[in-house]
Amino acid sequence: MRPAIALLLTLAIAACTFARLAGASGNPWTWPKPIWLAAWSSLLPFMGLSATGRQVMETSVCHADADCVAKLYAIGGVEGFFAIVFLFLLGFGLRNLFRIR
Repeated sequence: MRPAIALLLTLAIAACTFARLAGASGNPWTWPKPIWLAAWSSLLPFMGLSATGRQVMETSVCHADADCVAKLYAIGGVEGFFAIVFLFLLGFGLRNLFRIR
């Protein structure tokens, strides 16, 4: 349960950071969809920074600003690292819960 909460917290922090870089304000449900797509694409390690996520980050979130795109990649990399750790812990907890050997 704790790794799932930590994974969602990682998503929320990354989405807030992406929104701040994009200049979005207001409630999270009013943010543009590319911010959420960028946050989710960095959260799932098997997607990585896919071509779709990269294109959305470069065109929709940062509007081709090189400094902003570099910050987005750094945030996405940190978010991906934490996602791998928390997904591993979540899988390990499920394995222990069902005693799979």
